[in-house]
Amino acid sequence: MVIIAHAAAPPLGLLPSFMSDRWGQQGVTLFFILSGFLMSHLYMRDTFVNTNVERYAAHRIGRVFPIYLLVVFASWASHPAWLKLYPIHTETELAEHALFYRGTDVLWTVPIEVQFYLVFAFLWWCAVRNRAIAGIGTMVAVELLDRLLKIGLGWQPPALFSWIHVFLFGVILGRLWHSGMRLKYPRLMVASLVPLFLLSSSVVRDAIRLPMLPTWWDPVLLAFPAMIFLCALFRLPPFGLLASSPMRWLGRISYSAYLFHNPILTTMTSLFPARGLWMSALVLIASLAITFGLAEFSFVLFETPIRRWINSLVKRRVKHPVPAA
Repeated sequence: MVIIAHAAAPPLGLLPSFMSDRWGQQGVTLFFILSGFLMSHLYMRDTFVNTNVERYAAHRIGRVFPIYLLVVFASWASHPAWLKLYPIHTETELAEHALFYRGTDVLWTVPIEVQFYLVFAFLWWCAVRNRAIAGIGTMVAVELLDRLLKIGLGWQPPALFSWIHVFLFGVILGRLWHSGMRLKYPRLMVASLVPLFLLSSSVVRDAIRLPMLPTWWDPVLLAFPAMIFLCALFRLPPFGLLASSPMRWLGRISYSAYLFHNPILTTMTSLFPARGLWMSALVLIASLAITFGLAEFSFVLFETPIRRWINSLVKRRVKHPVPAA
């Protein structure tokens, strides 16, 4: 969804422009729901003790940090004219990215994801003490306070505060799924995707004079990814296709593909600026091939070895704990 939106957006224009209409942001919403769900489903069943928290931190750091930091430092260190990396030019911008405070371009989502990992640790701590409602209530209060401060004082806190409710939706789904969640009216849920898809378009909204709110607060732009997630979770037709081998492979390399695709799309369109249906199609196909090929290379030869090494450090620490002072 994100790659389609960026390929269609100006100045690239490799796909019809309507395909860039909030499509990428809804893809990010879907990713945040998935993140909340997976953290809840994978970790909240475990007790909140040092060994489990260390394993959680190692898994998250090993999966997210290495390739992201490589892209960040490469963007800051090298800016050849033919390679369009991310605009990270100053030491301040480098620090904001490296410390996961704020990101530019598509990198904006990674600091939010890492900030959520800290929030999830708090929710996990609350859940194992039977205080899950208190933890969720605290997060909702933080988000409401964020709204008030933005409106009243013009304060701009970390972007996570605008997306907490999306992560919380995923966390709650993870808990419900673990307890044996069942879905009522599945056909109605699949059918609802059609009107939600239409209403997520600004063209349709303008025609019926319905305003378009920010993605993180627009009911339709939140409901559409949420429905997609539920349909995929229960493998409702045709979403069972997402479990096929090619789609699982795309899922495996999706993180590095997300980080690589925009520089590759931008570089390819600058190297081959000619326009036209066939040239745009060739540039898009070549860009996707390079993106997915490089993502596979990165996953196998860079991300996986580093992730396993980081996880092994925690395993050795658990097997041979350091004596207390």
